[in-house]
Amino acid sequence: VCWRKQLMHDWQVAAVQHAEAEAPKECCGLLVMLDGAEHYWPCKNLSDEDDMFILDPMGYAAAEDTGKVLAVVHSHPGAPALPSEPDKKACTQYGLPWFIYGMEDQSWAKIDP
Repeated sequence: VCWRKQLMHDWQVAAVQHAEAEAPKECCGLLVMLDGAEHYWPCKNLSDEDDMFILDPMGYAAAEDTGKVLAVVHSHPGAPALPSEPDKKACTQYGLPWFIYGMEDQSWAKIDP
C-alpha cells in the first residue's frame, strides 16, 4: 500500500523530521503505543551504508520497555517508498508491519509480514 501527500499522523510528521535530519543516510525508528496514542520512537541507525539501516537494539529495547512496539519505520532518502527485497524479507523476520517514507516524492508505503 502506497500513498502520497495526505494528512499525516503526528508520528509520521516526527518520522519525516527524523528522516530529513539523517539524510542522506536512512533513518529508522519504531511506531510505539504509549498511553493510548501512537508515537514515533527514533532509533539510531548502526549501518555504515547510506542506503540501508541496522536498527540499534538498545533503542528497540528502550521502546519495548516504554510501550508496545507496533511497527518499524524507516526512510528511503532520494527514492520513493517502494519496499526493496531486503525490506520485505526483514519485515517478515521482524513479524511487524513496516512503514517506509520515500523522501524523493514524499510518499509512504506500508508492508505487512
